[in-house]
Amino acid sequence: MNPHSDTLLTLAREHFNSLPESIASFENEYLTPLVGHALEAIILSAAAVESAVNLEIAPPVTSVHPTKRRPLFAEMAELAYRASVRMKVAFVIKHRQDLQFTKGETKAVHHLFDCRNRIIHPKPEYREYPAESPHTDGLPPEHVEACGSCLSVMSMTGMSSSVINDARSSFEAAEMFLGRLSQRKNRRAKRLEASDAGASQPQP
Repeated sequence: MNPHSDTLLTLAREHFNSLPESIASFENEYLTPLVGHALEAIILSAAAVESAVNLEIAPPVTSVHPTKRRPLFAEMAELAYRASVRMKVAFVIKHRQDLQFTKGETKAVHHLFDCRNRIIHPKPEYREYPAESPHTDGLPPEHVEACGSCLSVMSMTGMSSSVINDARSSFEAAEMFLGRLSQRKNRRAKRLEASDAGASQPQP
């Protein structure tokens, strides 16, 4: 794992470890600090994975010769980094078949970024509530309309205990993905060490 991803995952783990195994016994007023830890765990987990993915797809710009062409390849690489993270993850999984991700593991990594996107790109959603529902309290009148026995609402869902469950699955997905990349790199490093050691042995 590269140092940047390692640092991000370590920070995500600190927030993840602050979450309880179960929130059933917590009252709503005690959920707020836990939700904060959950949000941090999700965002940092996603950042750790994206950092590793970007490094994985980085072309060997420093190996390009003549050296005056390196800026061209570096700029091309920057364009690749602007692709959606879902596309970049799919690219790594497709072309690194030795990582052996199952469909379930791939889905878990994509879900991590779905959770991240819901936090940093919040969108209003349509909901229908009973006429006397407290969910509509405080909403602008233009966003609430009576519809028979219910209220039609366009609102932000806000953060709730569900984000804590998302944090668990997000951190576990990041840890799994980054661990798989690290295992592959470690195996490759050991093979190179063994090859170098064999080459340095004196010939009979």
